[in-house]
Amino acid sequence: MSCSDVVERRLRAVGLRVTAQRLAVGEALLHAADHRTAEEVQARLQVESAQPVSLATVYRTLHTLVEHRVVGHLDRGRGSAVYEWLDPQHPHHHALCVDCGVEVEIAPRLLERFGRAVMAESRFTPFLDHLALVGRCAACEAQTRSG
Repeated sequence: MSCSDVVERRLRAVGLRVTAQRLAVGEALLHAADHRTAEEVQARLQVESAQPVSLATVYRTLHTLVEHRVVGHLDRGRGSAVYEWLDPQHPHHHALCVDCGVEVEIAPRLLERFGRAVMAESRFTPFLDHLALVGRCAACEAQTRSG
């Protein structure tokens, strides 16, 4: 199955109309090894596409894809949001250090237990396909305590 097919199937699965912009942005994120800013997505599209794509179009498309949980949005707290393609079969979670910016992956099994506890306690179903926790890594926490 081609990348275009993967993106198209996912868009249809969440009830979105398949457009050239959604396909292009989805493919750019699907091919990315990690998170991308909207500007990085636009730059990739400018290289790969015969037609120019405005940054406003990229932002609107990303917003729609985030709303439908096709793409994850992560605010790293430094004024730049990053995006990534979400695979519903493989949730992806992060812990971000507010001091040094290090990013650590969190095992999905930890959040599965958390999700069950939230549902049991509050009768609320959390969307745990992409989550970022903000805090301090061990090195920065040790430095904060000793300083």
